[in-house]
Amino acid sequence: MTLLEQIKEVMADYRGAAHVNNISQMLIERFPNIQIPREKLPDKVSAILSADVRKKRPKASFSKVKSKTGGLKRGIYKLKKKPVIKPVPTPSPDVSSQYTGKAGETAVISELLFYGFNASAMAVDDGIDVIAGKNNNYFHIQVKTSNPSANNSFVFTINIHLLRRWFCLLPPIRGLCLPPEKTSRSSPISYKLLIVLVAFQAL
Repeated sequence: MTLLEQIKEVMADYRGAAHVNNISQMLIERFPNIQIPREKLPDKVSAILSADVRKKRPKASFSKVKSKTGGLKRGIYKLKKKPVIKPVPTPSPDVSSQYTGKAGETAVISELLFYGFNASAMAVDDGIDVIAGKNNNYFHIQVKTSNPSANNSFVFTINIHLLRRWFCLLPPIRGLCLPPEKTSRSSPISYKLLIVLVAFQAL
């Protein structure tokens, strides 16, 4: 972290104008291991801020403070307020449920791969969309995907027969959570079912 970034951090918490001596004291309190000697820090802060205010407007992070007479107060600086840009909502894409469902499955597979699971989509949709394995533990995953509705809510439809068959239901999550095991008597390998709900919000 540069000295300018450290000054930005302390001044963001201070939320006001301050003299370079006060800024230096705040830096020492926030960053006790700062490498600049205490007696030289005010001069260094002054040089850094003086160079910053001379930058063109969009690039400058600090500004000088005017006095009552219209001049500039010596050694006093304040952090500029950045304009808050509100995100423009994007309507959900008008595509069929097949595309939305496949997007959800692909997102789940991608997340599993990042966590070190060997994951792939099933060739035939027989109630299981994705199978994933790690450390001899295998997971059958049913993925339910939804785009926001008109009232900005998400609706998921789950087959009750699938639910009764596997006795497992998980709430909408990003990470993985293990449900009760479904272990075959003829096999020492444990298989678990996850029902993962994926909510897609357009950016």
